[in-house]
Amino acid sequence: MTIVQSLTIKNSLGESAVPSSILKLPKAASAAVIMAVMLALAGWIFNIEFLKRVIPGAVAMNPMTAVAFILSAAGLWLAGIDVPDAQRLAKIRRTAFLCAAMVVLIGLVRLLGYMTNWDIGLDRLLFTSKLAGGAEQAIPNRIAPNTALNFLFSGSALFLAGSRDRRFVWLSQCMSLFVVFTSFLAFLGHIYDMAVVASPHMGGIIARRLLPVAILLPVTLGWIRLRGQSAGLYGTEVGLGIMVAASVVLLNIVILMIARSLNRTDSERKGAEEKILGLNADLEQRVAERTAQLEAANRAKSDFLANMSHELRTPLNSIIGFSEVITNGMAGPVNGEQKEYVNDVLSSARHLLYLINDILDLSKVEAGKMALEPGRFNLKELIDGSLLMFREKTLKHNLELRTEVDAAITEITADERKIKQILVNLISNALKFTPDGGKVTVYAREIKNNGESFTKISVADTGIGITKEDQKRIFRPFEQLAPSLTRNHQGTGLGLALCKRFVEFHGGKIWVESEKGEGARFIFTIPAILKSNK
Repeated sequence: MTIVQSLTIKNSLGESAVPSSILKLPKAASAAVIMAVMLALAGWIFNIEFLKRVIPGAVAMNPMTAVAFILSAAGLWLAGIDVPDAQRLAKIRRTAFLCAAMVVLIGLVRLLGYMTNWDIGLDRLLFTSKLAGGAEQAIPNRIAPNTALNFLFSGSALFLAGSRDRRFVWLSQCMSLFVVFTSFLAFLGHIYDMAVVASPHMGGIIARRLLPVAILLPVTLGWIRLRGQSAGLYGTEVGLGIMVAASVVLLNIVILMIARSLNRTDSERKGAEEKILGLNADLEQRVAERTAQLEAANRAKSDFLANMSHELRTPLNSIIGFSEVITNGMAGPVNGEQKEYVNDVLSSARHLLYLINDILDLSKVEAGKMALEPGRFNLKELIDGSLLMFREKTLKHNLELRTEVDAAITEITADERKIKQILVNLISNALKFTPDGGKVTVYAREIKNNGESFTKISVADTGIGITKEDQKRIFRPFEQLAPSLTRNHQGTGLGLALCKRFVEFHGGKIWVESEKGEGARFIFTIPAILKSNK
């Protein structure tokens, strides 16, 4: 509408040599605008959402915006009317000026409201209740600042349309061009959803640099050409040739400048990528060196533990042996008090030997020196033999030990010594955390999973249970339960870690099911066909 507005301005001056068919454009534009905004107002009146929006999916047109468009279109229509009756023509012009003044007033009031933070609610005078709620509540439906500015300029341009002063005519045309430019930018924003234009990638960079040139260059060269022709400097053909040649030269210059800038940006990007790759390579080398150092330190630690364990076992075996000789009376008679002291020494020595054996086994596992020794053995007999080791403790604390083994399970193939060590560790832990009068049960079942056969063994107790937080870490080496528990139930934190390693050596899995205060059930599986002996 603002483009054809210039035609109306020129025609009002009587300077137009434009064909009459072109001069009909203001009326056609006015009619189209009035029809569109009347549909939007009908949408507000009858609450039809899709009619409120000129573009589907866009924000609904504000009712006062629609009124401003109607006033602009009416003013443009009236400004293009030419009748021979001077009195009637003056009334038409005054009506057109009044429409333009009202458009200026709407734009000016909203702009002042944004600038001074003072709002009289002009854009909420119509359909107030509908604007306050409904679909538009999340995003307030107001006349935007750029819309208000365009109304101010387009109304001012229309107001100056009848002026005989060329300075006002030029000002009016400049205002119209500004409205065209800002409206075109908004149109591009809706087309591309601003994704391409605002993109930080090459497409966005090129679009941001070429779009202003594509808009301003033809307008500027066309204006220069028309001014030269009006001044009589050259004719139409020469002016057209100059415009084409200037367009080619200037576009080439712009393209070369953009290409040079993009090349520089691309070179900087490649340099940054090469620098990052160099830093990554250096970092990877440092990580590899640090990893090698840590692995060497870990191997040295494991070797040290293994050597120290061997060195400690020799004197401990001597202590245990001589203590047993004294206890059995083979070295001569001992009284009751002496025998009690020797039994304390023997118990402590055996406990220390047990800890050393755990450390030695863990060192072998971490050093990769432990291998399975599979064989066939009777599982029920192994379980019963493991339970017998704790007979004295169960009698002392009135604990019940039970077994439930499927009759179908007779012999299994596994490393008997390691399976027994797993059972002893799990039963020992269960008894340790079960109060007097409690119960510990060992279960054994045959199960199938994805067509594979497994032996499922579990040790359940009626003890204090394990929290969810502790369940995540109890299978790590040297990890123990809360300090308040470990003070009453001492341990090294190696037993469950070794159980996990031994089960995984067999190709099985181990886990725990427990709730705080409701006991615990440790479960592990051994495949019928061993998958690993590493």
